[in-house]
Amino acid sequence: MVKYADLLKGIKYVNPSTSVDSNLNVIHPSDPIYYAGTRIIRFIAHVASDRHAPWKSYIYRKPSEYSVEIDFKGVGETDGLNQMEIRQHHLPRPSLSKNDIMIRCTCLNYNFRVDFANRRVRAAAGARPPRYRSRSGEHLNDDTPTICKHAISYVNWLLNNGFITQ
Repeated sequence: MVKYADLLKGIKYVNPSTSVDSNLNVIHPSDPIYYAGTRIIRFIAHVASDRHAPWKSYIYRKPSEYSVEIDFKGVGETDGLNQMEIRQHHLPRPSLSKNDIMIRCTCLNYNFRVDFANRRVRAAAGARPPRYRSRSGEHLNDDTPTICKHAISYVNWLLNNGFITQ
């Protein structure tokens, strides 16, 4: 199983320009969903494609936002909660260091560079996108599980707003 720190290690091999402190705008975060039977909590949001130049999406005809799904596995019903929050039936708060993570983003970088390697180590959530091959027939990434900047931004947003813990 894969932790968040394991995915961050792969950034320097797959996409060195991605910053661990990525802070893109999180648009339309949905309410977290907790599946008690499988002990999975799911967070879904739309994340802006570019923080400083949203006009680029109109010029280059790429989407202005991407859908990011983050699933934490092995989350107990009272993880990260104090007694008052347990009595008030708050959702559990998963931990980046303790819980396994599964990620999915609709950006091209994720689909072409990240998804296949993440699926090999069971760190990819959602439906499988078509496998990409370069014009020379090579795969862009076969063995390094990692994460895209949109998912990093969403994880940072979840941390800053108290939905998850370190």
